[in-house]
Amino acid sequence: MAKNIINGPYLLDPRATQITVAWEAIVPQAFKVTARAADGTEHPGAVAYQREEKCQEYPQGACVYTAVIEGLEPATEYAYTITGDGEVAAASFTTLPESPEHLHLLTLSDSHLFHNSAFFKKVIAQEAPEFILHGGDISFGTGYQHDQYQDNWFHKIPELLARVPAYYIHGNHDDGPFYDAFFTATQGRTVHTADGGNTFSFDYGPAHFTLIDSNPWGLFEMNAVNSEMPLDRETRKRIDDTLKWIEEDLTSPAAKKAKWRILMMHHPYTDPFNNRYIVPIAERCKAQLVLGGHLHYYIKSVSVDPKVGARTVYICEGSAQDPEAEYTPAREEKRLFSEFPEVTAKGRSNYGILDVTEKAIDYRLYGFRQDGSPELVDTIHLTHDEPEITFTDIELRRLDNNGNVEVRALAENRGTSMAEAVIHLLDNKCEHAINLFGNEENSQVAVLEPGRSASSRPSIRLCSPVSTRCASAKRS
Repeated sequence: MAKNIINGPYLLDPRATQITVAWEAIVPQAFKVTARAADGTEHPGAVAYQREEKCQEYPQGACVYTAVIEGLEPATEYAYTITGDGEVAAASFTTLPESPEHLHLLTLSDSHLFHNSAFFKKVIAQEAPEFILHGGDISFGTGYQHDQYQDNWFHKIPELLARVPAYYIHGNHDDGPFYDAFFTATQGRTVHTADGGNTFSFDYGPAHFTLIDSNPWGLFEMNAVNSEMPLDRETRKRIDDTLKWIEEDLTSPAAKKAKWRILMMHHPYTDPFNNRYIVPIAERCKAQLVLGGHLHYYIKSVSVDPKVGARTVYICEGSAQDPEAEYTPAREEKRLFSEFPEVTAKGRSNYGILDVTEKAIDYRLYGFRQDGSPELVDTIHLTHDEPEITFTDIELRRLDNNGNVEVRALAENRGTSMAEAVIHLLDNKCEHAINLFGNEENSQVAVLEPGRSASSRPSIRLCSPVSTRCASAKRS
């Protein structure tokens, strides 16, 4: 009997009482899907399919199937089978807890050729994440190439995908019909979305997750600008509609109720279009963690707005393709990125482990050594406590007679979370919030981990040329 199922099964949109099983078949067939609990209780899946675009491998276009299985018990293991015309595919999954107090997830981005796939199998076995968040770019080519998904993803980790669910968002390399068939349409069947599954959100435990397709601006608008061409009306409307939906989602009762608001998209904080569109929404809606990828190296940033600071942290994940682990912290003498004084670290990473409780987010970034062993690259620890940066040994020094002064101080983080140092300087009832330190050309934010201290030396021009005796620095 010829094999009809060519990719999958793979799991999507996991919940406490529901899950989606997906697979790809060469031709349409009367498939049945059943999940069976240990006590023998069976739950059938509601099966649907759509025909893909034609491709070289499948001139008639293959078929992507989904089966939504409902009525399941929380935190319960189920064995499931896909049967059709004598062919059987079988695996197992575990539903999510109903109201978990602790989330344990794995994140990755830009897996492309996925040379690290064997290493990831070991990490998944050791970490046992509840689900995976993929930040885009499964394809090394484009989303118009069917073989990119088969060769670089489904055939690299088939057993893992059959038992560990994942959420996916577009990367720029994923633009095309085959990514959409495998992930957009299949997720779009059940997730909370306004555009068929490109951008969507879900709630789990203490967190609200918003996953965003950033290609409309990070790819399409960027191409138009670089080509000195006007952006077409359809894409402009798509951008406007998506941004409106994101803000409505992040201000919804569910998002406001959540202890944490976490965003994920392919393009990072340093992308000019993402910085223009997403950063204001994220900070206005008080998102605490924003994840991106695309650049193939690790970047940690905080808000450049001193009113926000490290209350919103931006992470660019490195590529998951090849083993690499590297970390470079910001140095006072020179910015890591000349245009971004708010970048506090860079390096190389392959994946992240995200732990979330009501009280804290702990995000650990890892890279693989050449032998496949993981190496910790960086850690991010966030709490709800207000920043508690204290300043001692404060000195004001006049630099000239034009109102320019230098402030010297020792900053210490006595709080429970990473925090951005901000000096509030009062000058004749005019308050300056200073969060850029060092010489003007290389001034940058100073972010301190709990218990850490650092000297700071910002320069500033006062509201009007005055004696430095008229100015005072507030201790926060």
